[in-house]
Amino acid sequence: MNYSKKLISFMLYVFLGFTIQTNSVFASGFQQLPTGNNPANTPLQLNDIHLPEQVSQLPTAYGWWLLLLLVVLSSYVAVRKYILHKRKNRQKTKALSTLSKSMTSEEVMTLLKWVAMQYFPRTQLSKLYGEQLQQFLVKQLPEKYQQQFSSLSSDSFNSHYQKNPSIKSNEQCFQAAKLWIEHALPLKNTSSIGGGVND
Repeated sequence: MNYSKKLISFMLYVFLGFTIQTNSVFASGFQQLPTGNNPANTPLQLNDIHLPEQVSQLPTAYGWWLLLLLVVLSSYVAVRKYILHKRKNRQKTKALSTLSKSMTSEEVMTLLKWVAMQYFPRTQLSKLYGEQLQQFLVKQLPEKYQQQFSSLSSDSFNSHYQKNPSIKSNEQCFQAAKLWIEHALPLKNTSSIGGGVND
């Protein structure tokens, strides 16, 4: 009987010891489990944020390039016309600034022929004097100014070789020269006279 009690007590002791040891092993095992497999504690593998590419400011449609080409060509034509206009009027402006009421009829006629040679062939004008020169100059004016120029310049062309032209002749010559320079120059049609502006 006592032997049986001792056996039972020993078995209970062994069982309880085994149970306590097993519980401690499980407890330590759970404490040592890695947390890396827990999705809540695993850092997300995210890529860097990429900004969208900048949109080009240059127009790529063919229509824009065509418009730009037209603008450039228009600007070139406008600048060229302006330069040609200034060049054509350069000698005209110089003659008007030189022309003065204090000049004699002979000086005015010399200036008038000089400025005409800047726009007409010199070989054509160098042979013209007196009435022939007057007729040539009249033909270069618009019709509405031809009669006025003829009236103002007749005495000057007739008395061009006189030593002492009258004051009235000088005044009329000045007005005739100013009228011709302002309305005959620059040339409107160079093909009709066989030459152009002399640079």
